[in-house]
Amino acid sequence: VSDAMLAFGLCLVYGFAVEWVFLYLGLTARTAQAAQGMALLVFPLTFVSSAYVPVETMPGWMQAIAEHQPITYMVDAVRSLTQGEAAEVLLGHPASYYVGRSLLWTIAIVAVFAPLAVARYRKG
Repeated sequence: VSDAMLAFGLCLVYGFAVEWVFLYLGLTARTAQAAQGMALLVFPLTFVSSAYVPVETMPGWMQAIAEHQPITYMVDAVRSLTQGEAAEVLLGHPASYYVGRSLLWTIAIVAVFAPLAVARYRKG
């Protein structure tokens, strides 16, 4: 139960971080349609991650991107927390490895996009 709660909390924290990206994109766009279009630029990252298929099955150039992006670390963290030892064996690292990296990505995303969004908001 504690690992499931940790996975849920990790999802909430990561969602908060990614929201700053979308806030910045929305504040940068001039119209609602432009904001929606800009948000679609972030969407393909989901498909170039371990969310749907193992990274090892992707082409070599795509593996380099998929292995080092925030969604992959987040998905692998939740997967290893909720599926336990079997996922850790499959992924090759303990849950703490993925949780730590997903938290680092979360901090980095907030550190970059929160100040940008706040500055854009103040600018009007």
